[in-house]
Amino acid sequence: MAAKKPLPLYIIISGFAAALIAFVLAGLLACKHSGVCTSTMGCDILTGADGCQDLKDSRYGQLLGIPIAWFGVAYYAVLTAVFGQLYLMRERASRGAMISLAVFLAVFGFIFDMYLAVINFAYLVNPCLLCALTYICQAAIVLAAGALYFREAKEDKSVSEMRTFGTGFLKAWPAYLGAVALLLITVAAIALQAPGMPEDNDGVACQGPGCYRLPAESQIPALLRDFEKLQQVNVDTGGLQSVEGAADAYIIIHEWADFRCPHCLHATELLQQAQERWPGRLRVYYRYFPLDGNCNAAIQRKGNGWSCNAARASVCASAQPDFFPAYYHAIFGLQNRNVPPEWDELERLARMNGGNWDRIAQCLQTGAHMQAIKRDVNDGLKLEISATPTLVLQNRLLPSGTPEKRGFLAILDALVIQREGPAAIQEFETRFPPRGAAQ
Repeated sequence: MAAKKPLPLYIIISGFAAALIAFVLAGLLACKHSGVCTSTMGCDILTGADGCQDLKDSRYGQLLGIPIAWFGVAYYAVLTAVFGQLYLMRERASRGAMISLAVFLAVFGFIFDMYLAVINFAYLVNPCLLCALTYICQAAIVLAAGALYFREAKEDKSVSEMRTFGTGFLKAWPAYLGAVALLLITVAAIALQAPGMPEDNDGVACQGPGCYRLPAESQIPALLRDFEKLQQVNVDTGGLQSVEGAADAYIIIHEWADFRCPHCLHATELLQQAQERWPGRLRVYYRYFPLDGNCNAAIQRKGNGWSCNAARASVCASAQPDFFPAYYHAIFGLQNRNVPPEWDELERLARMNGGNWDRIAQCLQTGAHMQAIKRDVNDGLKLEISATPTLVLQNRLLPSGTPEKRGFLAILDALVIQREGPAAIQEFETRFPPRGAAQ
């Protein structure tokens, strides 16, 4: 066989780079679907709610019981390794078999991505942006593999034969080993970041508001010093009605959130646990920042109106203070059932939780509730929030996103103990006795 010209290096590198970028994106998506990369990430006010989470929660999010993102990780790991092997074989006469394999994988992946793209943009309420970026990478991979194929076909007609593909499939074992190595590294990295079941100070798995034990008294000053380094802001509470907690509570929290944002759901659930951990001490003001231009002038993109529906109904429900907290959390709970907050559902939730829907409906006919949303949006913009949820604790602005649970609860513990001293510790130990203690 006559000697072949070396393959153009820029084409191989382009294919390798596209496959590697797609591998990283698929890894991030798998990390999010594993529940590891969601705790401190928020819903950006430009891109809206988290479509990656919507994909995970949808019926399209798994294949054979496995999160579909992991198939993407494996696929792009193989493609990255195949282009890596092509780099090593670029001057060898036997490279045709590897090119044939690369083309087959690229075309197969492209067809499957087109199917996923239809689901992503036609069926999901909030498209998955990470997925969309992998589609772009996949198109680049097809172009690179196609360029190598057509160039090789000019010199070696056998590159299009099925037996050549079979040879490439069998001789690609170095690429398979490389793919396995990439997969193992990815799994290990995600596993190291995974919080797993929360553990208390004794290393025992636990759940609930008393999961983490109190910080040692010697740690309280340092916790408070770190907390006081956060940016101080002034937030007026006058006239706010969307509130939960005792009127005489001394720990004041504001949460700017969108009812369709998964991270806001996580933050709200954390605030519920915090109130159960320290009953009577916390007062939470629920502030509205719908990621929908239909009711939020700060958002350029106009959505389907569901975030606005939920915010409007919640504002009007706040005039019924005994009913409001249950209704607020019930609206967020729709995410767990993948049910959109349409008006019929919002009415059903109100009646189910003991509210007066007729009063809410009357309120919705006035403009006062929209002024309340506008106020919350403007207050949020003054804080220059970039994502939901955003929390303000004791006039200290926390980083956007869901707070890390253990650290957030430790700050609350420190604030309570600073105020109440040993009595608070004794009360906590009574309500949440250490494991193994006499009941």
